[in-house]
Amino acid sequence: MADYKIPKNFGGIMVLDASCTAHYLLKELFQNYPSLKEQKKCIKCNYDETISYPIIHAHLPTENLNFMLDILKSSYKENNLTCTNCNEILIKTVIASEHLIIEPILPTNTKKFNNNASLKLSEIPSTLHIFQKIYFLRGLISFIAPSSTHKDAVGHYVSFNFRDTNNNWERYDDLLNSVRNVRPSTVVHNCQIITYTL
Repeated sequence: MADYKIPKNFGGIMVLDASCTAHYLLKELFQNYPSLKEQKKCIKCNYDETISYPIIHAHLPTENLNFMLDILKSSYKENNLTCTNCNEILIKTVIASEHLIIEPILPTNTKKFNNNASLKLSEIPSTLHIFQKIYFLRGLISFIAPSSTHKDAVGHYVSFNFRDTNNNWERYDDLLNSVRNVRPSTVVHNCQIITYTL
């Protein structure tokens, strides 16, 4: 993988080596702008820990998004835990940002997980009511594997952006000359990332 100390040229322009996965690139780019922060504090011993999640992993029990909201709520809920230092109450709070970058991880037949979700665009929730906020669907990133099995073959990424003003989906693919409108019934294979914003 590339080294992601992001250099800036004279004009303040960032130069990125994007020869990596979309997940890795987003994780590095959003390190200082995480989707969620989980803060754990102990009032007695002053233990304080903050964990940042640039990308939220949604380990789904089925091969669709029916339970995505429930999984996110249960995985990242605020609750009280026991402090490992002093056995007193540890308060856990969740701080959500203005965006949620979600990686849907689906079960496989071998009881492992994979992130090669195949989703119908119309089945992706257009809003998420979570963390006392309402998030709106903005789009997703899909990976298209190389057609060749040659060791130097490269796949590429395509984005599907949701325009909530007219409930329209657009496909952005750098191998095509223009943006294409797609039907909500379109099935997207290898969905890697789903994004929501306030």
